[in-house]
Amino acid sequence: MVRPGLRGKAHKLVRTPSGRLVWRPVKFKKAKAKCAWCHQELHGTPALPRAKIRRLAKSSRRPERPYGGYVCPKCLKMGLIRAAIKEALMG
Repeated sequence: MVRPGLRGKAHKLVRTPSGRLVWRPVKFKKAKAKCAWCHQELHGTPALPRAKIRRLAKSSRRPERPYGGYVCPKCLKMGLIRAAIKEALMG
């Protein structure tokens, strides 16, 4: 039986320095951040594991603007315009 912590993860066969073959879990790369509205790739956000992102400076983790790291600039612009129009109509 496989150890419970390893179930469901991808594994590959690796030869150790002693010549023995062992199964090792595959380390997956972190996915690029996506815009919450249009699902395009967000620029300015690193695709690193959480532990490495924590070590970066706060300004390196995400753009310093409203909704930075959550929505892309194009969607933000549309959202701000919509909000301004809605506010103007509501009076």
